[in-house]
Amino acid sequence: MTREKRPDLLTKVWPVVEPLIRKPPAAPWPYVQSAVTGSYAPNHLICPISMDIMKDPQVASDGFTYEAEAIMRWFDGGNNRSPMTNLPLTSHDLVPNRALLSSIQEYLDQQKQPGS
Repeated sequence: MTREKRPDLLTKVWPVVEPLIRKPPAAPWPYVQSAVTGSYAPNHLICPISMDIMKDPQVASDGFTYEAEAIMRWFDGGNNRSPMTNLPLTSHDLVPNRALLSSIQEYLDQQKQPGS
């Protein structure tokens, strides 16, 4: 692009960029706002289906972790594809994600402490 064809920074570009700079982020990344409680939590604790903190995290055959109740509803609805990738699931077997459950419990305990 030649110098003559470039948009003027002050009149064309800055009016578009300035509001983006001044606007606060929607969520303090890497946190996600819970759809149920409205509070922010680390995104790895949030179920991608229910958009809430998981109580019973389960790993599906796609390798992603979901809230047990949410993924079971997904399966009961006749879905045989991954909610994350839309690829076919090899099975409906679920494996408890005990490490994540421990992290969730630790996070929730910290939130109960005064000053958290």
